[in-house]
Amino acid sequence: MYGHEIDPHVRSFREQPQTYDVKVGDKWRRYTPDLEVSFHSGATIIEEIKPAERVTKEINLYRAIAHQLESQGVFFRVVTDTEIRRQPYFSNVRHLLPFRHFDAWTDLAPVVLEAFKDADSLTLGTLKANLAKARAPVHSIWSLLACGQLCTDLEKPLQDTSLLQLNHGALL
Repeated sequence: MYGHEIDPHVRSFREQPQTYDVKVGDKWRRYTPDLEVSFHSGATIIEEIKPAERVTKEINLYRAIAHQLESQGVFFRVVTDTEIRRQPYFSNVRHLLPFRHFDAWTDLAPVVLEAFKDADSLTLGTLKANLAKARAPVHSIWSLLACGQLCTDLEKPLQDTSLLQLNHGALL
């Protein structure tokens, strides 16, 4: 769920959105998923979050609900604790989360736009240097990443060589 909070593609998400009646084999079961994630693209994904060792226990239920939701144009996926806690993604997201409530863009837009004027991407180190020259707080980069104004590959450790891009969709 942490990743959804800083994913610029996610419009909204809600926990235990609704309960479904689903036929599993010859029996009806009631099923309430963990999350409903809505994306700016219009897509919706229902997610079940389970420890990896418990997924096979309910595989028939998951197949049945996936089939039912698919007929409604909704995707279904099971997300395991192993996937959620994969590194360095998990550490990066946990580092950025506290910064998602700060609006650094209002103050830093001119400096950041100038830095990206002639480049599609910059390294984290280069942007830090640009902010330092402008006497802007360097930690504001974390806010820009957490709020989606900047993007980077969170599957890699955040370091000075990390490539950053402007998220033009989030700047409107």
